[in-house]
Amino acid sequence: MSIDSQMDAALEGAKLMMAKRLLRAMQFLQQQHIERVSKPVVKIGGRVIERSKPGEYPRLETGHGRTGVVYAPQTPEEIVAEGLVVRLGQMRNSWYMLHLELHKDRLGFIKTADDLREMVKALITGAADA
Repeated sequence: MSIDSQMDAALEGAKLMMAKRLLRAMQFLQQQHIERVSKPVVKIGGRVIERSKPGEYPRLETGHGRTGVVYAPQTPEEIVAEGLVVRLGQMRNSWYMLHLELHKDRLGFIKTADDLREMVKALITGAADA
């Protein structure tokens, strides 16, 4: 095996390792946000009597906000093929979550990401493995 092919193999291994870290960080962020928006609305007799209040995360009613945080690509190999880029965001059908966050003083994905910034950095850099 030539030095060039050894270097290429090492580079591909490093890219795959970084892709796995990125994927782990996105899965962590997604799961943490799902937990934060999983408190259900309060219903009596099928009628909603209590929703979230300003300063709280939106409560679970339809489930769109909980399932609407997605990331792509979804495998380490796809992440490498995309140039080590992962996109994370809200699906269109959960647009109301962003509306609540930006216009109705509810906590949302921006708050979750900000709260978890250091842990996400640690997952991406590998410091969380130490």
